[in-house]
Amino acid sequence: MAIRIENQCERKLPKGTATLIEEALDNLPREHTRGIERVRLVESISEPRVRAVVQASELPGLYHPRQGAKGPWIEIAIGVL
Repeated sequence: MAIRIENQCERKLPKGTATLIEEALDNLPREHTRGIERVRLVESISEPRVRAVVQASELPGLYHPRQGAKGPWIEIAIGVL
């Protein structure tokens, strides 16, 4: 099953961003990407559980583990990168 890339970022991404992310994921060992359903591109990460630990402007990515029937997914903050 292919990993979906969801663009929820308001700014225009550079040409070929999705292709670069797909190539990066293809180069990782299968053990590291097993079960991941999607990669979500956002402006900044707004996770209430993380706000107390790290500034939102410093967090480039966040892994969301499996929760019930929902599979794990990755959130990448384009504004930080």
